[in-house]
Amino acid sequence: MGEFFTIYSFHVKETVKKKGFLYSTLILVAFLLIASYFSYQSSKNPDPDKILISSHMTGANLDKKQFTSVFDKDEYDIQFTNKSDKALEKEVKEKDIDGAFVLSGSLEKPSIQHYYRYQPSQDISLFIEKSLENQVIGTTLTKANVNPTLLQDTDSMFQVKNKEIGNSDNDYGLIYPLIFLMYVFVMGFGQSIAMSVVSEKSTKVIEMLLPRMSAIRSFYAKIFSAFTSGLIQLCVIGLTFFFIKQVGWVDDGSMSMLGFSIQLDSFNLTTILWFVYFFLTGFTLFGLLYASLGAKVSRVEDLGTVLTPVVFLVMGAFGLGIFTIVSPESIVSEIAGYIPFFSPTVMMARILMGVASPGAVTLSIVIFFIALVGMTFLCQRWYVRGISHYGSGKKRKKAKQK
Repeated sequence: MGEFFTIYSFHVKETVKKKGFLYSTLILVAFLLIASYFSYQSSKNPDPDKILISSHMTGANLDKKQFTSVFDKDEYDIQFTNKSDKALEKEVKEKDIDGAFVLSGSLEKPSIQHYYRYQPSQDISLFIEKSLENQVIGTTLTKANVNPTLLQDTDSMFQVKNKEIGNSDNDYGLIYPLIFLMYVFVMGFGQSIAMSVVSEKSTKVIEMLLPRMSAIRSFYAKIFSAFTSGLIQLCVIGLTFFFIKQVGWVDDGSMSMLGFSIQLDSFNLTTILWFVYFFLTGFTLFGLLYASLGAKVSRVEDLGTVLTPVVFLVMGAFGLGIFTIVSPESIVSEIAGYIPFFSPTVMMARILMGVASPGAVTLSIVIFFIALVGMTFLCQRWYVRGISHYGSGKKRKKAKQK
């Protein structure tokens, strides 16, 4: 074990002292601080969307009081105008206003035009449609000598009370950053493991080290030193988020960043423990592949071709993890949760979303560890054979015995 910790500590110190590691950590911290600060400032005093309504419809009764009582003034600045549809279309196109509605015709034959650039104002559209429909029904009831207030009484009788069992926004804002971090760190530090192996082979350093150390211990030392380096960087990111929360750059427990809401209040000890577990196991599995396949080549230039299958597996795990957030109870998510290469992201998402049963979680963990034992045996053999390619047969035999 002393040999293992010597190699392990050497690689950890070597990685942490590298300028690339230090610069990437500083860039991540600076990016999080700058992005969170400006996102917080922009969300603090957002400019409301300016919406103009031009009503030339005969018999329609729409006024600003109706809209101001329904819509938040901080979200919409709704104004009425008599401008033509062409003038309003030009203003929207030239970005003078965010959207415009032009009502013409009559209640019997209405014509409603909605001008916008990217996304329609669906809530305002629905309010206008509902208001005009009520006026048409009210007029019809009046002509039939029926009291129009009966319509209001009927509407109040059939009100749906929405009760959300799960909070999809919180789930997405909680799980997506975790899956993304896992994907980035597995890709980045996995590549560093393979690069370290190839560098030792290309410079023939391994030829001098192999008779003096165990290839297997070097194999695991590289993997766990990369994991430790990644964990150090994750801790720095976690402390950055803690600082952001402490200084108050959050809005109702969430932090907006590049249009994406990260739910900081949703983080708890259980979430952190599950993330660390899946990060450790997933990183170990892919680290085995990165180290063993990196030992197959002797030049850095040849590394990309060998690692392509692993890259596709990591990308598949990331994609299926995102798919699971959208559809956690689909058959694809259920099956992927039992596949070892995909279960670190998929099963983590299913657990944090509360859709994975204890039996499913236990079965997934058992399958994963059986696969991990098998992959460990195979990757050890691949690594020893690949890393001992240099030197005599006596050296290779000695490395296998160790």
